[in-house]
Amino acid sequence: MEMIPYLVEAGYEYVIVDHVHVRAKKSDAAVDCYRPYYACYDKARITIIPRQRDLSNAQESGLNPGWFLDELGHKLNGIPAKGTTRLVTTWSDGENGGWFRQLDERSGFFGYFFAPLVDKIMKKETGLQFCKLSDYIKKCPPQQEAVVNTGAWNVASTSGYDFAQWNGSESQKKAIKALFDVSRRYWELRDRKMTADKKKDLARARQLILDAETSCYLFWGEAWLPKLYEKTAAAEALFSKI
Repeated sequence: MEMIPYLVEAGYEYVIVDHVHVRAKKSDAAVDCYRPYYACYDKARITIIPRQRDLSNAQESGLNPGWFLDELGHKLNGIPAKGTTRLVTTWSDGENGGWFRQLDERSGFFGYFFAPLVDKIMKKETGLQFCKLSDYIKKCPPQQEAVVNTGAWNVASTSGYDFAQWNGSESQKKAIKALFDVSRRYWELRDRKMTADKKKDLARARQLILDAETSCYLFWGEAWLPKLYEKTAAAEALFSKI
């Protein structure tokens, strides 16, 4: 919730939030994850788009259009809203789930699921339609206020109800501290007067620091930590040269 003013200041119109973290502000009723909400913090307001977790998990693991439409119909019947346009939002990381990376397109997401689903939509065999989220929000602006509980995306076997997947081991925490230290050195040097060559070195150091912040270096256990230290060491060498 504390991010909302900064997101709005940066120009964001809406955010995608795992639906299990969204709750209605003035009601104990279950959140309808097929409609947008709005959330407010410190006089700033942003649209919240609930991401349907179950369907998103299926999308990552593998599914076919028939199952998807049947399951969607079952879920919509469980949250009736007659005469209301429903927004179905699925979202998953493209690199997670082997079928997104299938070299045989017919066996992967686009050939086995997406293209046949498009075909059904074009033939009007389903009431489902594609839309841009920004267009949908203009047509059906959020009417109810929601609160977003603190949580994370569910990745692999993690639930996302806390930050356990991001807490890290002692080695990972040590690597994060190294990132903070080298970043701090950059900001200490940035406003100093220096030659054009040293400014180029400083710009290269900043790029190395940004590269070192790649989440994969920290998230996937400790195997990739050397890649992080390779970048920070190179940045430190440039700082010493400066």
